[in-house]
Amino acid sequence: MRVEILCGTVLRTVLAATTALVAPNMVCSVAAQPLSAVNLDVQADDGAAIERALAEAANHGDRSLVASVIENTRLTPWRSARLLDAARAQAPSLTTKLERASQAGLELARRTYVDRAEATDEPLPPGGDGWVPIEDVSEEDRNFGWRMIGADKADELGLTGAGVTVGIVDTGIDVRPDGMTHPEFEGRVDPRSYSDLFWVNKHLTLTRLPDGSFDPASVAAMFDQLAVNGSMDVDGHGTHVTGIIGAGHNGFGMVGVAPGANLLGIGAIATGGVVTTPDGEPIMINGEPLTFGALNYCGPQFLDGGRCDVREGMPSASATAIDYLATQADVRVANGSFGPFVAAGAVTSDISNDLQDGEAVRRFVEAGKIWVSAAGNEYGEAPVAASNPSGIGLLPFVSPDTADARNDNGDLIYEGGDENTDFSDLTPEALAAREADTGEALGRVVVVVAVDAAKQIASYSNRCGVTADWCLAAPGGDTYFDADNFRSLRGIFSTVPVDVAETQEIEPGAGYDIYQGTSMAAPHVAGALAILIEAYPHFAPGKLVDIMFQTAEDLGEAGVDVVYGQGLLRLDRALSGPIGIDPNSTDDYVTDIPFDHEWLFDFASAGGMVKAGDGTLAVGREAAVAFAGQTSVEDGTFQIDGYYQTAGTEVGANGTLGGTGLIASDVTVAGTLAPGNSPGTLTVAGNVTLTPTARTEIEVDGAGTGNGAGNYDRLVLLGNGSTFTADGILAPTLRGISAPATNAYTPPLGMPYSIVLASDGQVAGSFDGIEQPTAGLLTGSRFDVVYGSQSIALVATPSDYRDLAALGLSESEAARAIGGALQSLRPTAGVRPSDDVAALLDPVYLASADQLAAGLDASAGTIYVDAGQESLRSIGRFADTIGHHQRDGQFAKDGATADPFWSAVIGSSVDVDDAGEGYEAKTGGFVLGAEGELGSTFAGLESVWLGGALSYTRTDLDDDHGSADLDAYQAALYGSARLDAFVLRGSLGFGHVEADLVRSTLLSGKNASPDGNGGFAEVSLGLPLASEVGTFLPSVGVGYRGFRRGSVSEDGAFGLDLAAKTFEEGYVTAGLAWQQSYLLNGVTLKPTVSLAYRGDFLDIADSQSATLLGAGFESAGADIGANALLASAGAEIAFSDQLSAGLRYETEQRAHLSEHAVKFDFSLRW
Repeated sequence: MRVEILCGTVLRTVLAATTALVAPNMVCSVAAQPLSAVNLDVQADDGAAIERALAEAANHGDRSLVASVIENTRLTPWRSARLLDAARAQAPSLTTKLERASQAGLELARRTYVDRAEATDEPLPPGGDGWVPIEDVSEEDRNFGWRMIGADKADELGLTGAGVTVGIVDTGIDVRPDGMTHPEFEGRVDPRSYSDLFWVNKHLTLTRLPDGSFDPASVAAMFDQLAVNGSMDVDGHGTHVTGIIGAGHNGFGMVGVAPGANLLGIGAIATGGVVTTPDGEPIMINGEPLTFGALNYCGPQFLDGGRCDVREGMPSASATAIDYLATQADVRVANGSFGPFVAAGAVTSDISNDLQDGEAVRRFVEAGKIWVSAAGNEYGEAPVAASNPSGIGLLPFVSPDTADARNDNGDLIYEGGDENTDFSDLTPEALAAREADTGEALGRVVVVVAVDAAKQIASYSNRCGVTADWCLAAPGGDTYFDADNFRSLRGIFSTVPVDVAETQEIEPGAGYDIYQGTSMAAPHVAGALAILIEAYPHFAPGKLVDIMFQTAEDLGEAGVDVVYGQGLLRLDRALSGPIGIDPNSTDDYVTDIPFDHEWLFDFASAGGMVKAGDGTLAVGREAAVAFAGQTSVEDGTFQIDGYYQTAGTEVGANGTLGGTGLIASDVTVAGTLAPGNSPGTLTVAGNVTLTPTARTEIEVDGAGTGNGAGNYDRLVLLGNGSTFTADGILAPTLRGISAPATNAYTPPLGMPYSIVLASDGQVAGSFDGIEQPTAGLLTGSRFDVVYGSQSIALVATPSDYRDLAALGLSESEAARAIGGALQSLRPTAGVRPSDDVAALLDPVYLASADQLAAGLDASAGTIYVDAGQESLRSIGRFADTIGHHQRDGQFAKDGATADPFWSAVIGSSVDVDDAGEGYEAKTGGFVLGAEGELGSTFAGLESVWLGGALSYTRTDLDDDHGSADLDAYQAALYGSARLDAFVLRGSLGFGHVEADLVRSTLLSGKNASPDGNGGFAEVSLGLPLASEVGTFLPSVGVGYRGFRRGSVSEDGAFGLDLAAKTFEEGYVTAGLAWQQSYLLNGVTLKPTVSLAYRGDFLDIADSQSATLLGAGFESAGADIGANALLASAGAEIAFSDQLSAGLRYETEQRAHLSEHAVKFDFSLRW
């Protein structure tokens, strides 16, 4: 028989250490103590016990007292002040040495744990904080791991593990021969619980007789359970593990993870401790101390020279227990907080003593059950070997392919099997592949490492290493002093039998104690699995473990790592799923949870889903969920941040749909559509149809298209032909957005926010209106909607285009005019306009502040006013040229002596500027005229002359928003006569003006060719007055000039309709001219100067009526002044009586107008 014993006991050992021990992990080990030092094992406030312990140390001498202060300060630094005071009282003469000893102990504590202490402001959980007296901590918090893993969520959901049987292979469970159990397990200890070990009374000693044998009475008493009604669990470890799994939630003690679970405990792991004689001396057998574990495992026969025939040919007790649990149909999960002995300094794990258990676990897993195994506590003494778990948890890594695998130290990871040893079929990957091939629902192996109250890997805990794919972290506690943060951490508080010796903080006999170890971490996982089995009764074991892994809290390096594996167990997250769902049922799964709930893991259902209840149901960012049937959101919010597939999604009037994930279905919304999540983008692979009762809520926190601060909500449709149909109310929000939004963004004018995008589809329908934000918009602005064929954009626009002053923008009269037209065309904000109105309004909505200020002015059509005014002036130039020619003839008293032919070349420049309105024009052209005298008298008049003239001019006109080319063709008749001393002259002309106009708008340029006709009529009376210095000619006249442009109808957006328009000027002119003649070498020089005032009694029009898609407005141009100053200066050179030529400068100055002209005259008489 192969007896698995070492130091006189079995190798199987519980993987835990009580707070009384520094880091023991073996049944046969005894906590090492420094020479002559006495460790304190008392309550934190037991001053008398401290004094007694130090007095005992002082009895061994001064050195012993000093050493005791150092060691106990190192172990319990939070007691340093009390220890020092008590030591001073014992030996006042050693005060200086004792103070140094206290400082040394604190420094040792700091050095011991400095590599574990990470600076943090996060407080410790109450049950894990050594500064908080355990009696002041609530039932729920005494085991700090309960809240750390999120077991309070199960309590909130009413999940207790009821109906689930958890197997516990350990030192036993607190059950006594009279049927009494620990109060925390009342009514839930399964009657199938049993022990495969010999019961021993650890409170007794053995008496050795002189012949070396043992006193039969003491031996009998040692194994007499009935005599003392002893607990099955003589060690306490199994009961401690069981309490973590399933202690009741009953108002006292502590609460287990699954307080309603059925607990089936099997005693298969031997206890620890050394058997002594009544005088305290260890009993030696075969040169080794006799352990209670050896008696526990082999019974009384071990006293006969270490015999263990009772186990001859039998499998290990632990393998037998695992096999038994595999046969129990209701056991779906079992915990194994035990493992092999690992020697200090070991670099390789020896699996030879784990093979029987491994085979049993294989049968357990094949029966569809989940085995939870502690990783081991060897890191403190064998860190190389402990870079991976020991025992059962390591076995799935074992295969012929890994037989030569080595750790970072270059040593073999394991040894002890042969070339055929292979447990790789127990890896999650292999089990899942087998399930896929056979359809079986197989179990899983989960190995668990321990973290302390600060979520850091425990100092003693093995690491996940090569088992990371099936390894999880859970609270196992670690009692130490965190010097960097000056805090004390505590182990795990749980149940023990009342007759197990309690330590440190716990009152003796209370039935509770504080242990630490991966033994304490594993049952957190086993209890969590019991809850998950209750919550998801139809999920296969592999699915449950996948959920647990998928929802773990990432610790250490990002993702799965060699220290924490999948991360920290988070039951609350694992319960973020469809509680109670049957994935194979075609019925609707109804979620009616009155609080917020999130699905964090993948699952699929053959049925549909109904979201009921007021809370928020969310599909987590990493989750993929599929329902074969329809989804109905009746109440509350359904927030999809991951992937969600369903046959169709309907949002009722009281429901809300939102999130930043992807929905694979058509969506119909009668309630609220709220894409994004403070803010973000929701994607739909399908159609989205809003009904008239729908409300679309859009959060705008910036111009970005991502998720979170600085972005805005969007709905993106995928799929060819996908259609978004708008309806109901659109409700944008700029303030009061939940974190992480900045709530500080103010949309500028014209910035589009594409809230709906269907790149491969289309957009239809219309919102009924916009519920404008109560804050966040620019003063004087509002939100409007631009509907595209494949998108909908939200955009900030002026509240009133007739008044941009509130936005800090200046606006011309023309801009205000067209702004009024645009305002009259605007539909209710958010309502889709007609196509022709949209073509006009969309670019206006999308114009920036600068573009808007300029674009409205440009779009008003002032070029038509400018062109009309200048066309009228072209007619006037012809009239003035004839008038000047006639005036020059009035200087001769007797008139001309021959029929003349004359011509003039004209060049002029006009600048019109009226507060930003106006234009510049340059004109060039010529006039041809001929005239003759009708007779010296005619109709009672003397020296009557008649003439005719033709003219052509080309004017190039430019204003800020357009240009025009004006070609003027004109003809006129004119005449003059003398009436006594006066000269009477008159003229009558007709003209045709052809215009080519280009004007700019917010969109593009518009072209038009509005022709028009006009003419003039003038009459004046002058009196030539001769003097020695020349001839003066005062004159007065009256005239009329007119030009009528035809109607204009432009095409396209911003195309204006303008009725026919008449521009006219009626005026009176009074002036004075002077001329003198000089004969120079046979050439006559006639300089001429004139000055005149012209006053209009018919003002030149400065506006015209226009319509924009039927909306009328006045397009305003420059208001040209009614009073003009006319001046000219020039000279004529007469080469003979038949030939003369002249050059003249002319100017006209009015309010808002300035013109300068140069004319060259040529006359021929014969």
